[in-house]
Amino acid sequence: MKFGVFQIIRDHLSTLRNDRTKKVSKFDLGVLYLLPIALSVFVSKISTSIAETPISEFVSAVSVFSAILVSSQFAIHAMLSRPLPAGNDGVERAIMFEERKAEIEILGEIHSTISYLIGFGVVSLFLALSLSVVNLCPNIEIAILAWFTLHFVLTTLIVVKRIHVLLSRSYQRSLNEVRVAKKHS
Repeated sequence: MKFGVFQIIRDHLSTLRNDRTKKVSKFDLGVLYLLPIALSVFVSKISTSIAETPISEFVSAVSVFSAILVSSQFAIHAMLSRPLPAGNDGVERAIMFEERKAEIEILGEIHSTISYLIGFGVVSLFLALSLSVVNLCPNIEIAILAWFTLHFVLTTLIVVKRIHVLLSRSYQRSLNEVRVAKKHS
């Protein structure tokens, strides 16, 4: 099915695993799904004088972030298409293979989470536009938008953390290469 998104959701959820046990992290699921529920209910309860639900601001923000996420998928593709550098000896080449394998695993997690965020952004936009034509209680609208916003932000932070890990490893590898080159010159 062309519109089947269940594989994207499964792939994203599979990235929420404990590194040691390889089991789905209940803590991560709680932070990504339950914490936004609790905070959105809290925000809707303390919202007393809502003049207008910030639907247009929500739509603008999600649209901009979704466009950025789509373009980042091309950067991931470029990183995955890079050839493995030739090593001088068997040990160095084996190390490069292991580093590249770890890099590809992180890139796969980033790709899965970004794909999920793009789909989530589309659903969020549809929901926000639906809220603009349906009259619900403003506090309910605030709660719904707060949940979607918090979930989107928290999931984006996961992507940022994974990119940080990836770039930190790349930075360290480049720094080591410079040190070795300096030593041999």
